[in-house]
Amino acid sequence: MCAGFINQHAPENGIRRVEMPQIQDPPMQELEELAIQMANLDHLRQRSIREMNKALQKQHDLELDRAEETMALIAMASVHPITVVRALIQFGYEPFPSLLGRKYSIFGVHVDFLPNIFSYMRQLTRIKKFSTIFEGLDSAICIHIIGGTVDEYMWKVF
Repeated sequence: MCAGFINQHAPENGIRRVEMPQIQDPPMQELEELAIQMANLDHLRQRSIREMNKALQKQHDLELDRAEETMALIAMASVHPITVVRALIQFGYEPFPSLLGRKYSIFGVHVDFLPNIFSYMRQLTRIKKFSTIFEGLDSAICIHIIGGTVDEYMWKVF
């Protein structure tokens, strides 16, 4: 009943049509090009992030290598006096008198003992200068640096 009433009183058979503006869809080709461009931008962004991470990792590795090399040089310099004294003892440089003692702490036959490495180092610094036990440290550092560089290069090549 209502539908008949509306149809009777409405102009042009009762339905007034309102025209809506047509929304035009962009062509599919433009959408595909836009998607490709966005994918390329995302790929470039991901690539630049990876390259930045690689550069940061490389810088971090270099800093660790420098710290490791510095610690190795410090350790070598601190052990160098023992190395010098050991070399002197091995070459047979014995300017210090031997000590008389027993073979076993309390009992046993009397024997002559040569000074151990630390007493040898102490006597060497008293008789000669303190710098005697550090002779050759500069060349040892050069050898260490050159040897490390050659070793690193050989590991990269092979």
